[in-house]
Amino acid sequence: MNKTTFIFFQVVLAFCAQVAFAESVLDEIQFGNKKSEQVHKFDGGQSETIAGGLGVSARRILPRSGEHWRGSRMTFRLKVDPKNLNYFTAKFWGDELLLTSPTQRVIRY
Repeated sequence: MNKTTFIFFQVVLAFCAQVAFAESVLDEIQFGNKKSEQVHKFDGGQSETIAGGLGVSARRILPRSGEHWRGSRMTFRLKVDPKNLNYFTAKFWGDELLLTSPTQRVIRY
């Protein structure tokens, strides 16, 4: 197998993997998108819609009032396939803060 054929083969495999993944997604919710949230019976609790990483709509979970150790929560419904194994994947994006003291924050990039 020459180098050109090998590279072509790799590109075809990568394309097939992406197509197979796209066809295997049964349901998805886009946080911060009102229509998507309504369809999935989304309850954001104490959260707010923001422009997240790379400008994609997102949700920020806000702290609960009082001295709770847990934050708020969000609930929603997704379709599942009862006959197969189902996976749920979430993307997280956050500021990388390092608290060096109660009054000082250092941002890590």
